[in-house]
Amino acid sequence: MEPRVILFCFVFLSSLLVDTLAWPFGIGEEDEWKGKWFPGREEEIDNNEVVTYQYTKKELHDDKHGIKMGTPSIHCDDGKVNLEQDWLDDPTNYTCFSDKRLYLPRDDVYPIFTADHIPAHYSAQHRCMNKQIFYDTDIPTFGSHRPLWAKYGEYKFLPKQRWIHNLEHGAVVMLYHPCANNVEVDFLRQLIVRCLYRHIITPYNVLTPERPFALVT
Repeated sequence: MEPRVILFCFVFLSSLLVDTLAWPFGIGEEDEWKGKWFPGREEEIDNNEVVTYQYTKKELHDDKHGIKMGTPSIHCDDGKVNLEQDWLDDPTNYTCFSDKRLYLPRDDVYPIFTADHIPAHYSAQHRCMNKQIFYDTDIPTFGSHRPLWAKYGEYKFLPKQRWIHNLEHGAVVMLYHPCANNVEVDFLRQLIVRCLYRHIITPYNVLTPERPFALVT
């Protein structure tokens, strides 16, 4: 690997470590967390739907997540059945239908870092492909997801219900708007691919012209 690439990787990974690890440990016991909570404060009751197992075989049951992860099954999730539950092969997810000039780089726009506070005892539920999954934010970082996580790599389009599980296993998800500048897309793509094995790259059309990229961990 070229020295220049190694330097880029070092700076990139260092920034991720700072963003991901530093913020929670800097909060003292006497301090009150003033940021966001997901799915809610620790004392709040989790009102998410409880997974039922009438449609699955007993061997798929898991006390923690409801459904075992990483176990392909036609009775639940094998990565092939009922994929239209998350995506109807809509080309708007990966095709640019807007003026690309609106998505050109701007030197007056700065990145935004956000972090969700996840309660220590929260456990995301695995939902089979006959259940819909909804999120209350445009770029979810945690929540119910499919039992099978996606293979690491780049996709024509990958639904969030799938890549959320990859986040749980330490992946970095690179999201870009289909109208984003091709040079910038390729630059970030090369940085991710060369530096991180556990990565997902997919277009995501809810991103704005001002900020057509997002890195989710």
